[in-house]
Amino acid sequence: MNIIHYLTKSVVYGAIVLALDSGFLRTAVAQTGPFLTPTFPNGSEGNSFSTVPFSGGPDSVRFQQIFDFQGLTIAGYSGPFLVSTILFREDGGRLAGFSSQFPDFQVNLSTTTRSADGLSSVFAENAGANDTVVVPRGAFHIGVNSGGGFTALIGFASNPFYYDPSQGNLLLDIRNFGGGGTSWGYPPFFGPAYVDAWNVVGDRISSVSANSVGAAAGITSSLGLVTQFVLTPVPEPSTVALLTVGLIAIGFSARSRQTRKG
Repeated sequence: MNIIHYLTKSVVYGAIVLALDSGFLRTAVAQTGPFLTPTFPNGSEGNSFSTVPFSGGPDSVRFQQIFDFQGLTIAGYSGPFLVSTILFREDGGRLAGFSSQFPDFQVNLSTTTRSADGLSSVFAENAGANDTVVVPRGAFHIGVNSGGGFTALIGFASNPFYYDPSQGNLLLDIRNFGGGGTSWGYPPFFGPAYVDAWNVVGDRISSVSANSVGAAAGITSSLGLVTQFVLTPVPEPSTVALLTVGLIAIGFSARSRQTRKG
């Protein structure tokens, strides 16, 4: 057995060990298993509610909410993640269920350098450089069952957002360009959508909103919607490169053996 063969084997085994140690294979398994579903700021019933941004009406609405993922480990992972679904629930004091329809609605996500209680009143100063449209502008529906739970869903599995908590906090940016409304029950009753929320200074969420989608600035608040995320852990790019090197080395080793046999 020559020195090249020894070196090849060392590269292969080293890549496998490092991939295991970095969690690459563990992450790959997790991607095909249950998704991670953290709730912000926690899973308990909020101490408040919000009728923004899902009520509808003649006015347009701009709404931003920040989520502090910093230092948070979810089922052993600290990121990066693919965000594919965002869920809300009705305020526990109502639980009548509701259905909201909007003719012109858009949802963006970005990584922001703002802190949880440090949102600017100026919308443009909060959005990160990777500001991404995850739900394109158009007709949109959201609703919840009367039994409660996180059933108000914004889904974008075909266009997931890559989020690395080490780069900053997560910013949800909703634009309702006007119109639409909310109904309950049958026959339908019309009015605001009451969504569960927390209003506590120093927690992991806060928001800024304005009653005009074209407003440059809004009113900041420690209030934030109780939110659940569907996340999929993804490997670090450096880990992917490491495994690629290992696979190339395995292929080279197999080819060398085949050449010697020939």
